[in-house]
Amino acid sequence: MRLCCPVSNCQAENHMGAERCERCGIPLLGYTRLAIYPNILFNLGLSAARQGNMNRARDLFSAVVYWYPMDLEARNALALACFTLSDFEEARSQWGEVLEKKSTDLTAVKGLELLQNVSKIPSANAPKNRPKPSSKKKRKQKTSKKKR
Repeated sequence: MRLCCPVSNCQAENHMGAERCERCGIPLLGYTRLAIYPNILFNLGLSAARQGNMNRARDLFSAVVYWYPMDLEARNALALACFTLSDFEEARSQWGEVLEKKSTDLTAVKGLELLQNVSKIPSANAPKNRPKPSSKKKRKQKTSKKKR
């Protein structure tokens, strides 16, 4: 794999592990780390999700999406993490963003279908149709004690 020099008037191809550009001498090691950092964050997010730490997974996927808004895989992962955390509005927003960029994305389409099914389920906070308590009070029965 080759790394292209980030200097606009150089653009020389260098070995991926090169510390400096072969043509202009600019340090490349930091640039290489920066270039792969989103992958590291994404993989940490996957690991957190597999361990059940969805808050951390959401935060990591969110960081990737913040710096790389065109990363649809990270955006889908962020939407799924939000869905798992019952943040349905944010999940809908993220999957909507994916479909704006790629209308055939099956993950986003299925995610929005899941959201439609969830909206049909009554909320735990919604008022339930419980019978009203009757206004009649039960009378206490008197018991008589016999003396011996």
